[in-house]
Amino acid sequence: MKTANLDCQNCEMRSKSVFCDLKTSGIKKVSDNKCMGIYKKGEIIYHQGANPAGLYCVHDGKVKLSSISNDGKSTIISISSPGELFAHKNVFNNQVYQTSAIAIEESKVCFIEKKFFFDLLQEEPSVSLQLVSQMAKEMGAAVKSISDLTQKTVRARFATFLVDACKNFGKEIDGKTYLDIKLTREELASIVGGATETVIRLISDFKDEGLITQEGKTIVILDLDALKDEIDS
Repeated sequence: MKTANLDCQNCEMRSKSVFCDLKTSGIKKVSDNKCMGIYKKGEIIYHQGANPAGLYCVHDGKVKLSSISNDGKSTIISISSPGELFAHKNVFNNQVYQTSAIAIEESKVCFIEKKFFFDLLQEEPSVSLQLVSQMAKEMGAAVKSISDLTQKTVRARFATFLVDACKNFGKEIDGKTYLDIKLTREELASIVGGATETVIRLISDFKDEGLITQEGKTIVILDLDALKDEIDS
């Protein structure tokens, strides 16, 4: 990990973060009490089982939160993108990290010590409100994920991932939606809760059906409406 400096007042991701409503004085406090690390692709930010010293906010890049079970199986729980906090739940419940945080691509990630963050929440109600909103969305996403795993086929779950990725990571170019996230087949299988071989077959099927294509390692969405239909089929 390398370190870098960034004044939070000049951060273009602030509007997407829990700090979006802070006034100048509050932003200066955050800027003075955070540090930024630059992580290479595949570099671990923290390990599952470690004691939480604080929380993190993605400035640039993407970070996967991955959990390893007792039998050694790795499952991707979520992916954090620019402006999003992660590791905050462990700060509040004071439990060890239930996941490992790993950079999917080169990423700039800010770290905030938990004591300062607790003090900030008391001094700045706007941060508390934004944090509650984010955690409510995360709880909703977790409930939906559990429901999908028990009620939907792997095909429908893969379609759900592609539709969600379109919203979170999609870039429109010449009428096509390019997914600005590169995951291995194994990572995709982990996200949708299926075997790697099944995901490979689904990618081939979706290509044959004209739903997606690939340019290099980038998945391109060709028929978003048809993918949405797959979710409810």
